[in-house]
Amino acid sequence: MKGYIETYQKCPNCGQKFKRDDKKVLVCSTCRTLPTRYRIIMFQEGERYPISRDIHGKLLDSYERTNRMLTNMRSAIDEGNFDILIFAMY
Repeated sequence: MKGYIETYQKCPNCGQKFKRDDKKVLVCSTCRTLPTRYRIIMFQEGERYPISRDIHGKLLDSYERTNRMLTNMRSAIDEGNFDILIFAMY
């Protein structure tokens, strides 16, 4: 796996960390609340790059958008067309 999705938020209702459920989506296990901000963590040459915005500068505010972006990033890596520094600016 090249990169993963996480959130820095905690549940606004109960304060617990969001965890992955059976569908691999981040959710509060107590309240079933979803986070409103996500980020992708990528590693390259021993460096950790947290990415919380897309290439257009928009916040990653849904798991679906974030997962789609991560899938596209993985495809670009496989094709040899990926440059982490473009995304690291956001």
